[in-house]
Amino acid sequence: MLSKSFLLSTLGYTICTFVLAIVWHLALFAETYEAIGYIGRAEPGFLLGLLSIMTQGAVLSYLYPKCKNGQHLMIAMGVFLWSCHVLAAAAKNQIAEVPLFFGIETIYLTVQFGLAYGIYSRIYSK
Repeated sequence: MLSKSFLLSTLGYTICTFVLAIVWHLALFAETYEAIGYIGRAEPGFLLGLLSIMTQGAVLSYLYPKCKNGQHLMIAMGVFLWSCHVLAAAAKNQIAEVPLFFGIETIYLTVQFGLAYGIYSRIYSK
């Protein structure tokens, strides 16, 4: 059976990250992403994005209580997802300004995992 902490942290991560991703990529920096060639679809696949975020949240919710230091876990997972998300996107897409893309996505993932750490540390400290 799934614990209350697992469910709350997965839900918290999902909501926080999904909202951040939409605001960051489709509102705040939409023109930048379009100009450098990162946004490749006229209509993003929101359900696939949501499924990806829910999977990340569930994995983090499983691992977080098993780690002695949750901050180290968030850093490790942030770097892991950065490599999968940012490096892979730059390798597969015609991104016009790779350094700009690296910078903006690194800031995005830092914010994302900073917020996630706040959520997880609060839920699992009880």
